[in-house]
Amino acid sequence: MSSPAEAAVRAPSGKNAPAAAAAADDGVHSKKGSKRCARKGQTAHIFVSAAGEARVSWKVPGGRLHSRYYKFTPDGLESHPLPTWHKNVKWKVTSTYGRTQKNLSKAYAYCSTDGRAAKTWKTKVTAKRTGTKRCGAGQQVMIYDLSLGHVRHKFKYLKKGSKLRVHDLSRQGYLLGNRVTPTGLRKVKWVANAHEGPYQRGGVIKKIKLTCVKN
Repeated sequence: MSSPAEAAVRAPSGKNAPAAAAAADDGVHSKKGSKRCARKGQTAHIFVSAAGEARVSWKVPGGRLHSRYYKFTPDGLESHPLPTWHKNVKWKVTSTYGRTQKNLSKAYAYCSTDGRAAKTWKTKVTAKRTGTKRCGAGQQVMIYDLSLGHVRHKFKYLKKGSKLRVHDLSRQGYLLGNRVTPTGLRKVKWVANAHEGPYQRGGVIKKIKLTCVKN
């Protein structure tokens, strides 16, 4: 996973980065909490703003722990909104980069409506990529892109009648950056859309890649 579009690859831990250390002056080592989404169609998402690398872990009550390392720029702060696709989760985010390991700026959970909101989006689509991806047993599909504008990843299980899921990445902002969506599914049919954003004529998808990772 060496592509610049892969925002969530694991980097070797423990490397010292001056920029990350500077960002750590006002940072913390870890944050945790819980989130329950009561409204129909909503699931819990975790927003992380960090430098270098962070481990994001979550679990549903009575379920197994899901944990993954996500890479952020070491030259300041970068943000990623990460979906769990579950309504009730306990979560924890831990900084794992640099000697100080206090490179975590923000971490919180919020509820977001998934596929049911897709019909109400009316902003103009200026870039679109589509495809299918299959992974082996015990794996899930990850969507990575390098894009500009208001980006949404839409996908569903590769079976007729499956529910549409939509990851709206607007919380990450509209500037050029790496965006990532863990789908939680082994086989998907997917669409990546870039829409017009504030002060922009249109969004652009420069690179996109789908990979298989262990659940």
